[in-house]
Amino acid sequence: MLSYKLAKQLKDAGFPFREVIDDNEMTIRGLEKNQLGMGFSFGDGKSYFEPTLSELIKECGDGLNALIRKDKTIWVADGGKWIGGFYGNEFCIIGKTPEEAVAKLYLKIKK
Repeated sequence: MLSYKLAKQLKDAGFPFREVIDDNEMTIRGLEKNQLGMGFSFGDGKSYFEPTLSELIKECGDGLNALIRKDKTIWVADGGKWIGGFYGNEFCIIGKTPEEAVAKLYLKIKK
């Protein structure tokens, strides 16, 4: 699960969060009304689903080279580029979960 602070940074950087349309949609996904355990509200009167790992990876596009699990609590999102037959490590971003690592990489790419 992403922290609110990281989710807000994603929102401010233009990440396309999926908006919760109605209470039925939340119920289908196992959410209670106003529950923030799997979603976010950013003070604009709307609720948003937490992005999935697939959505985060998709938005990174070619900026994500690899996602590596170093141990139980360290994930690395490698933002390398293909240069002369192999990847160069432009930057590696560390997170406690794969979602956190890729979300932080997205923010780095969008700077």
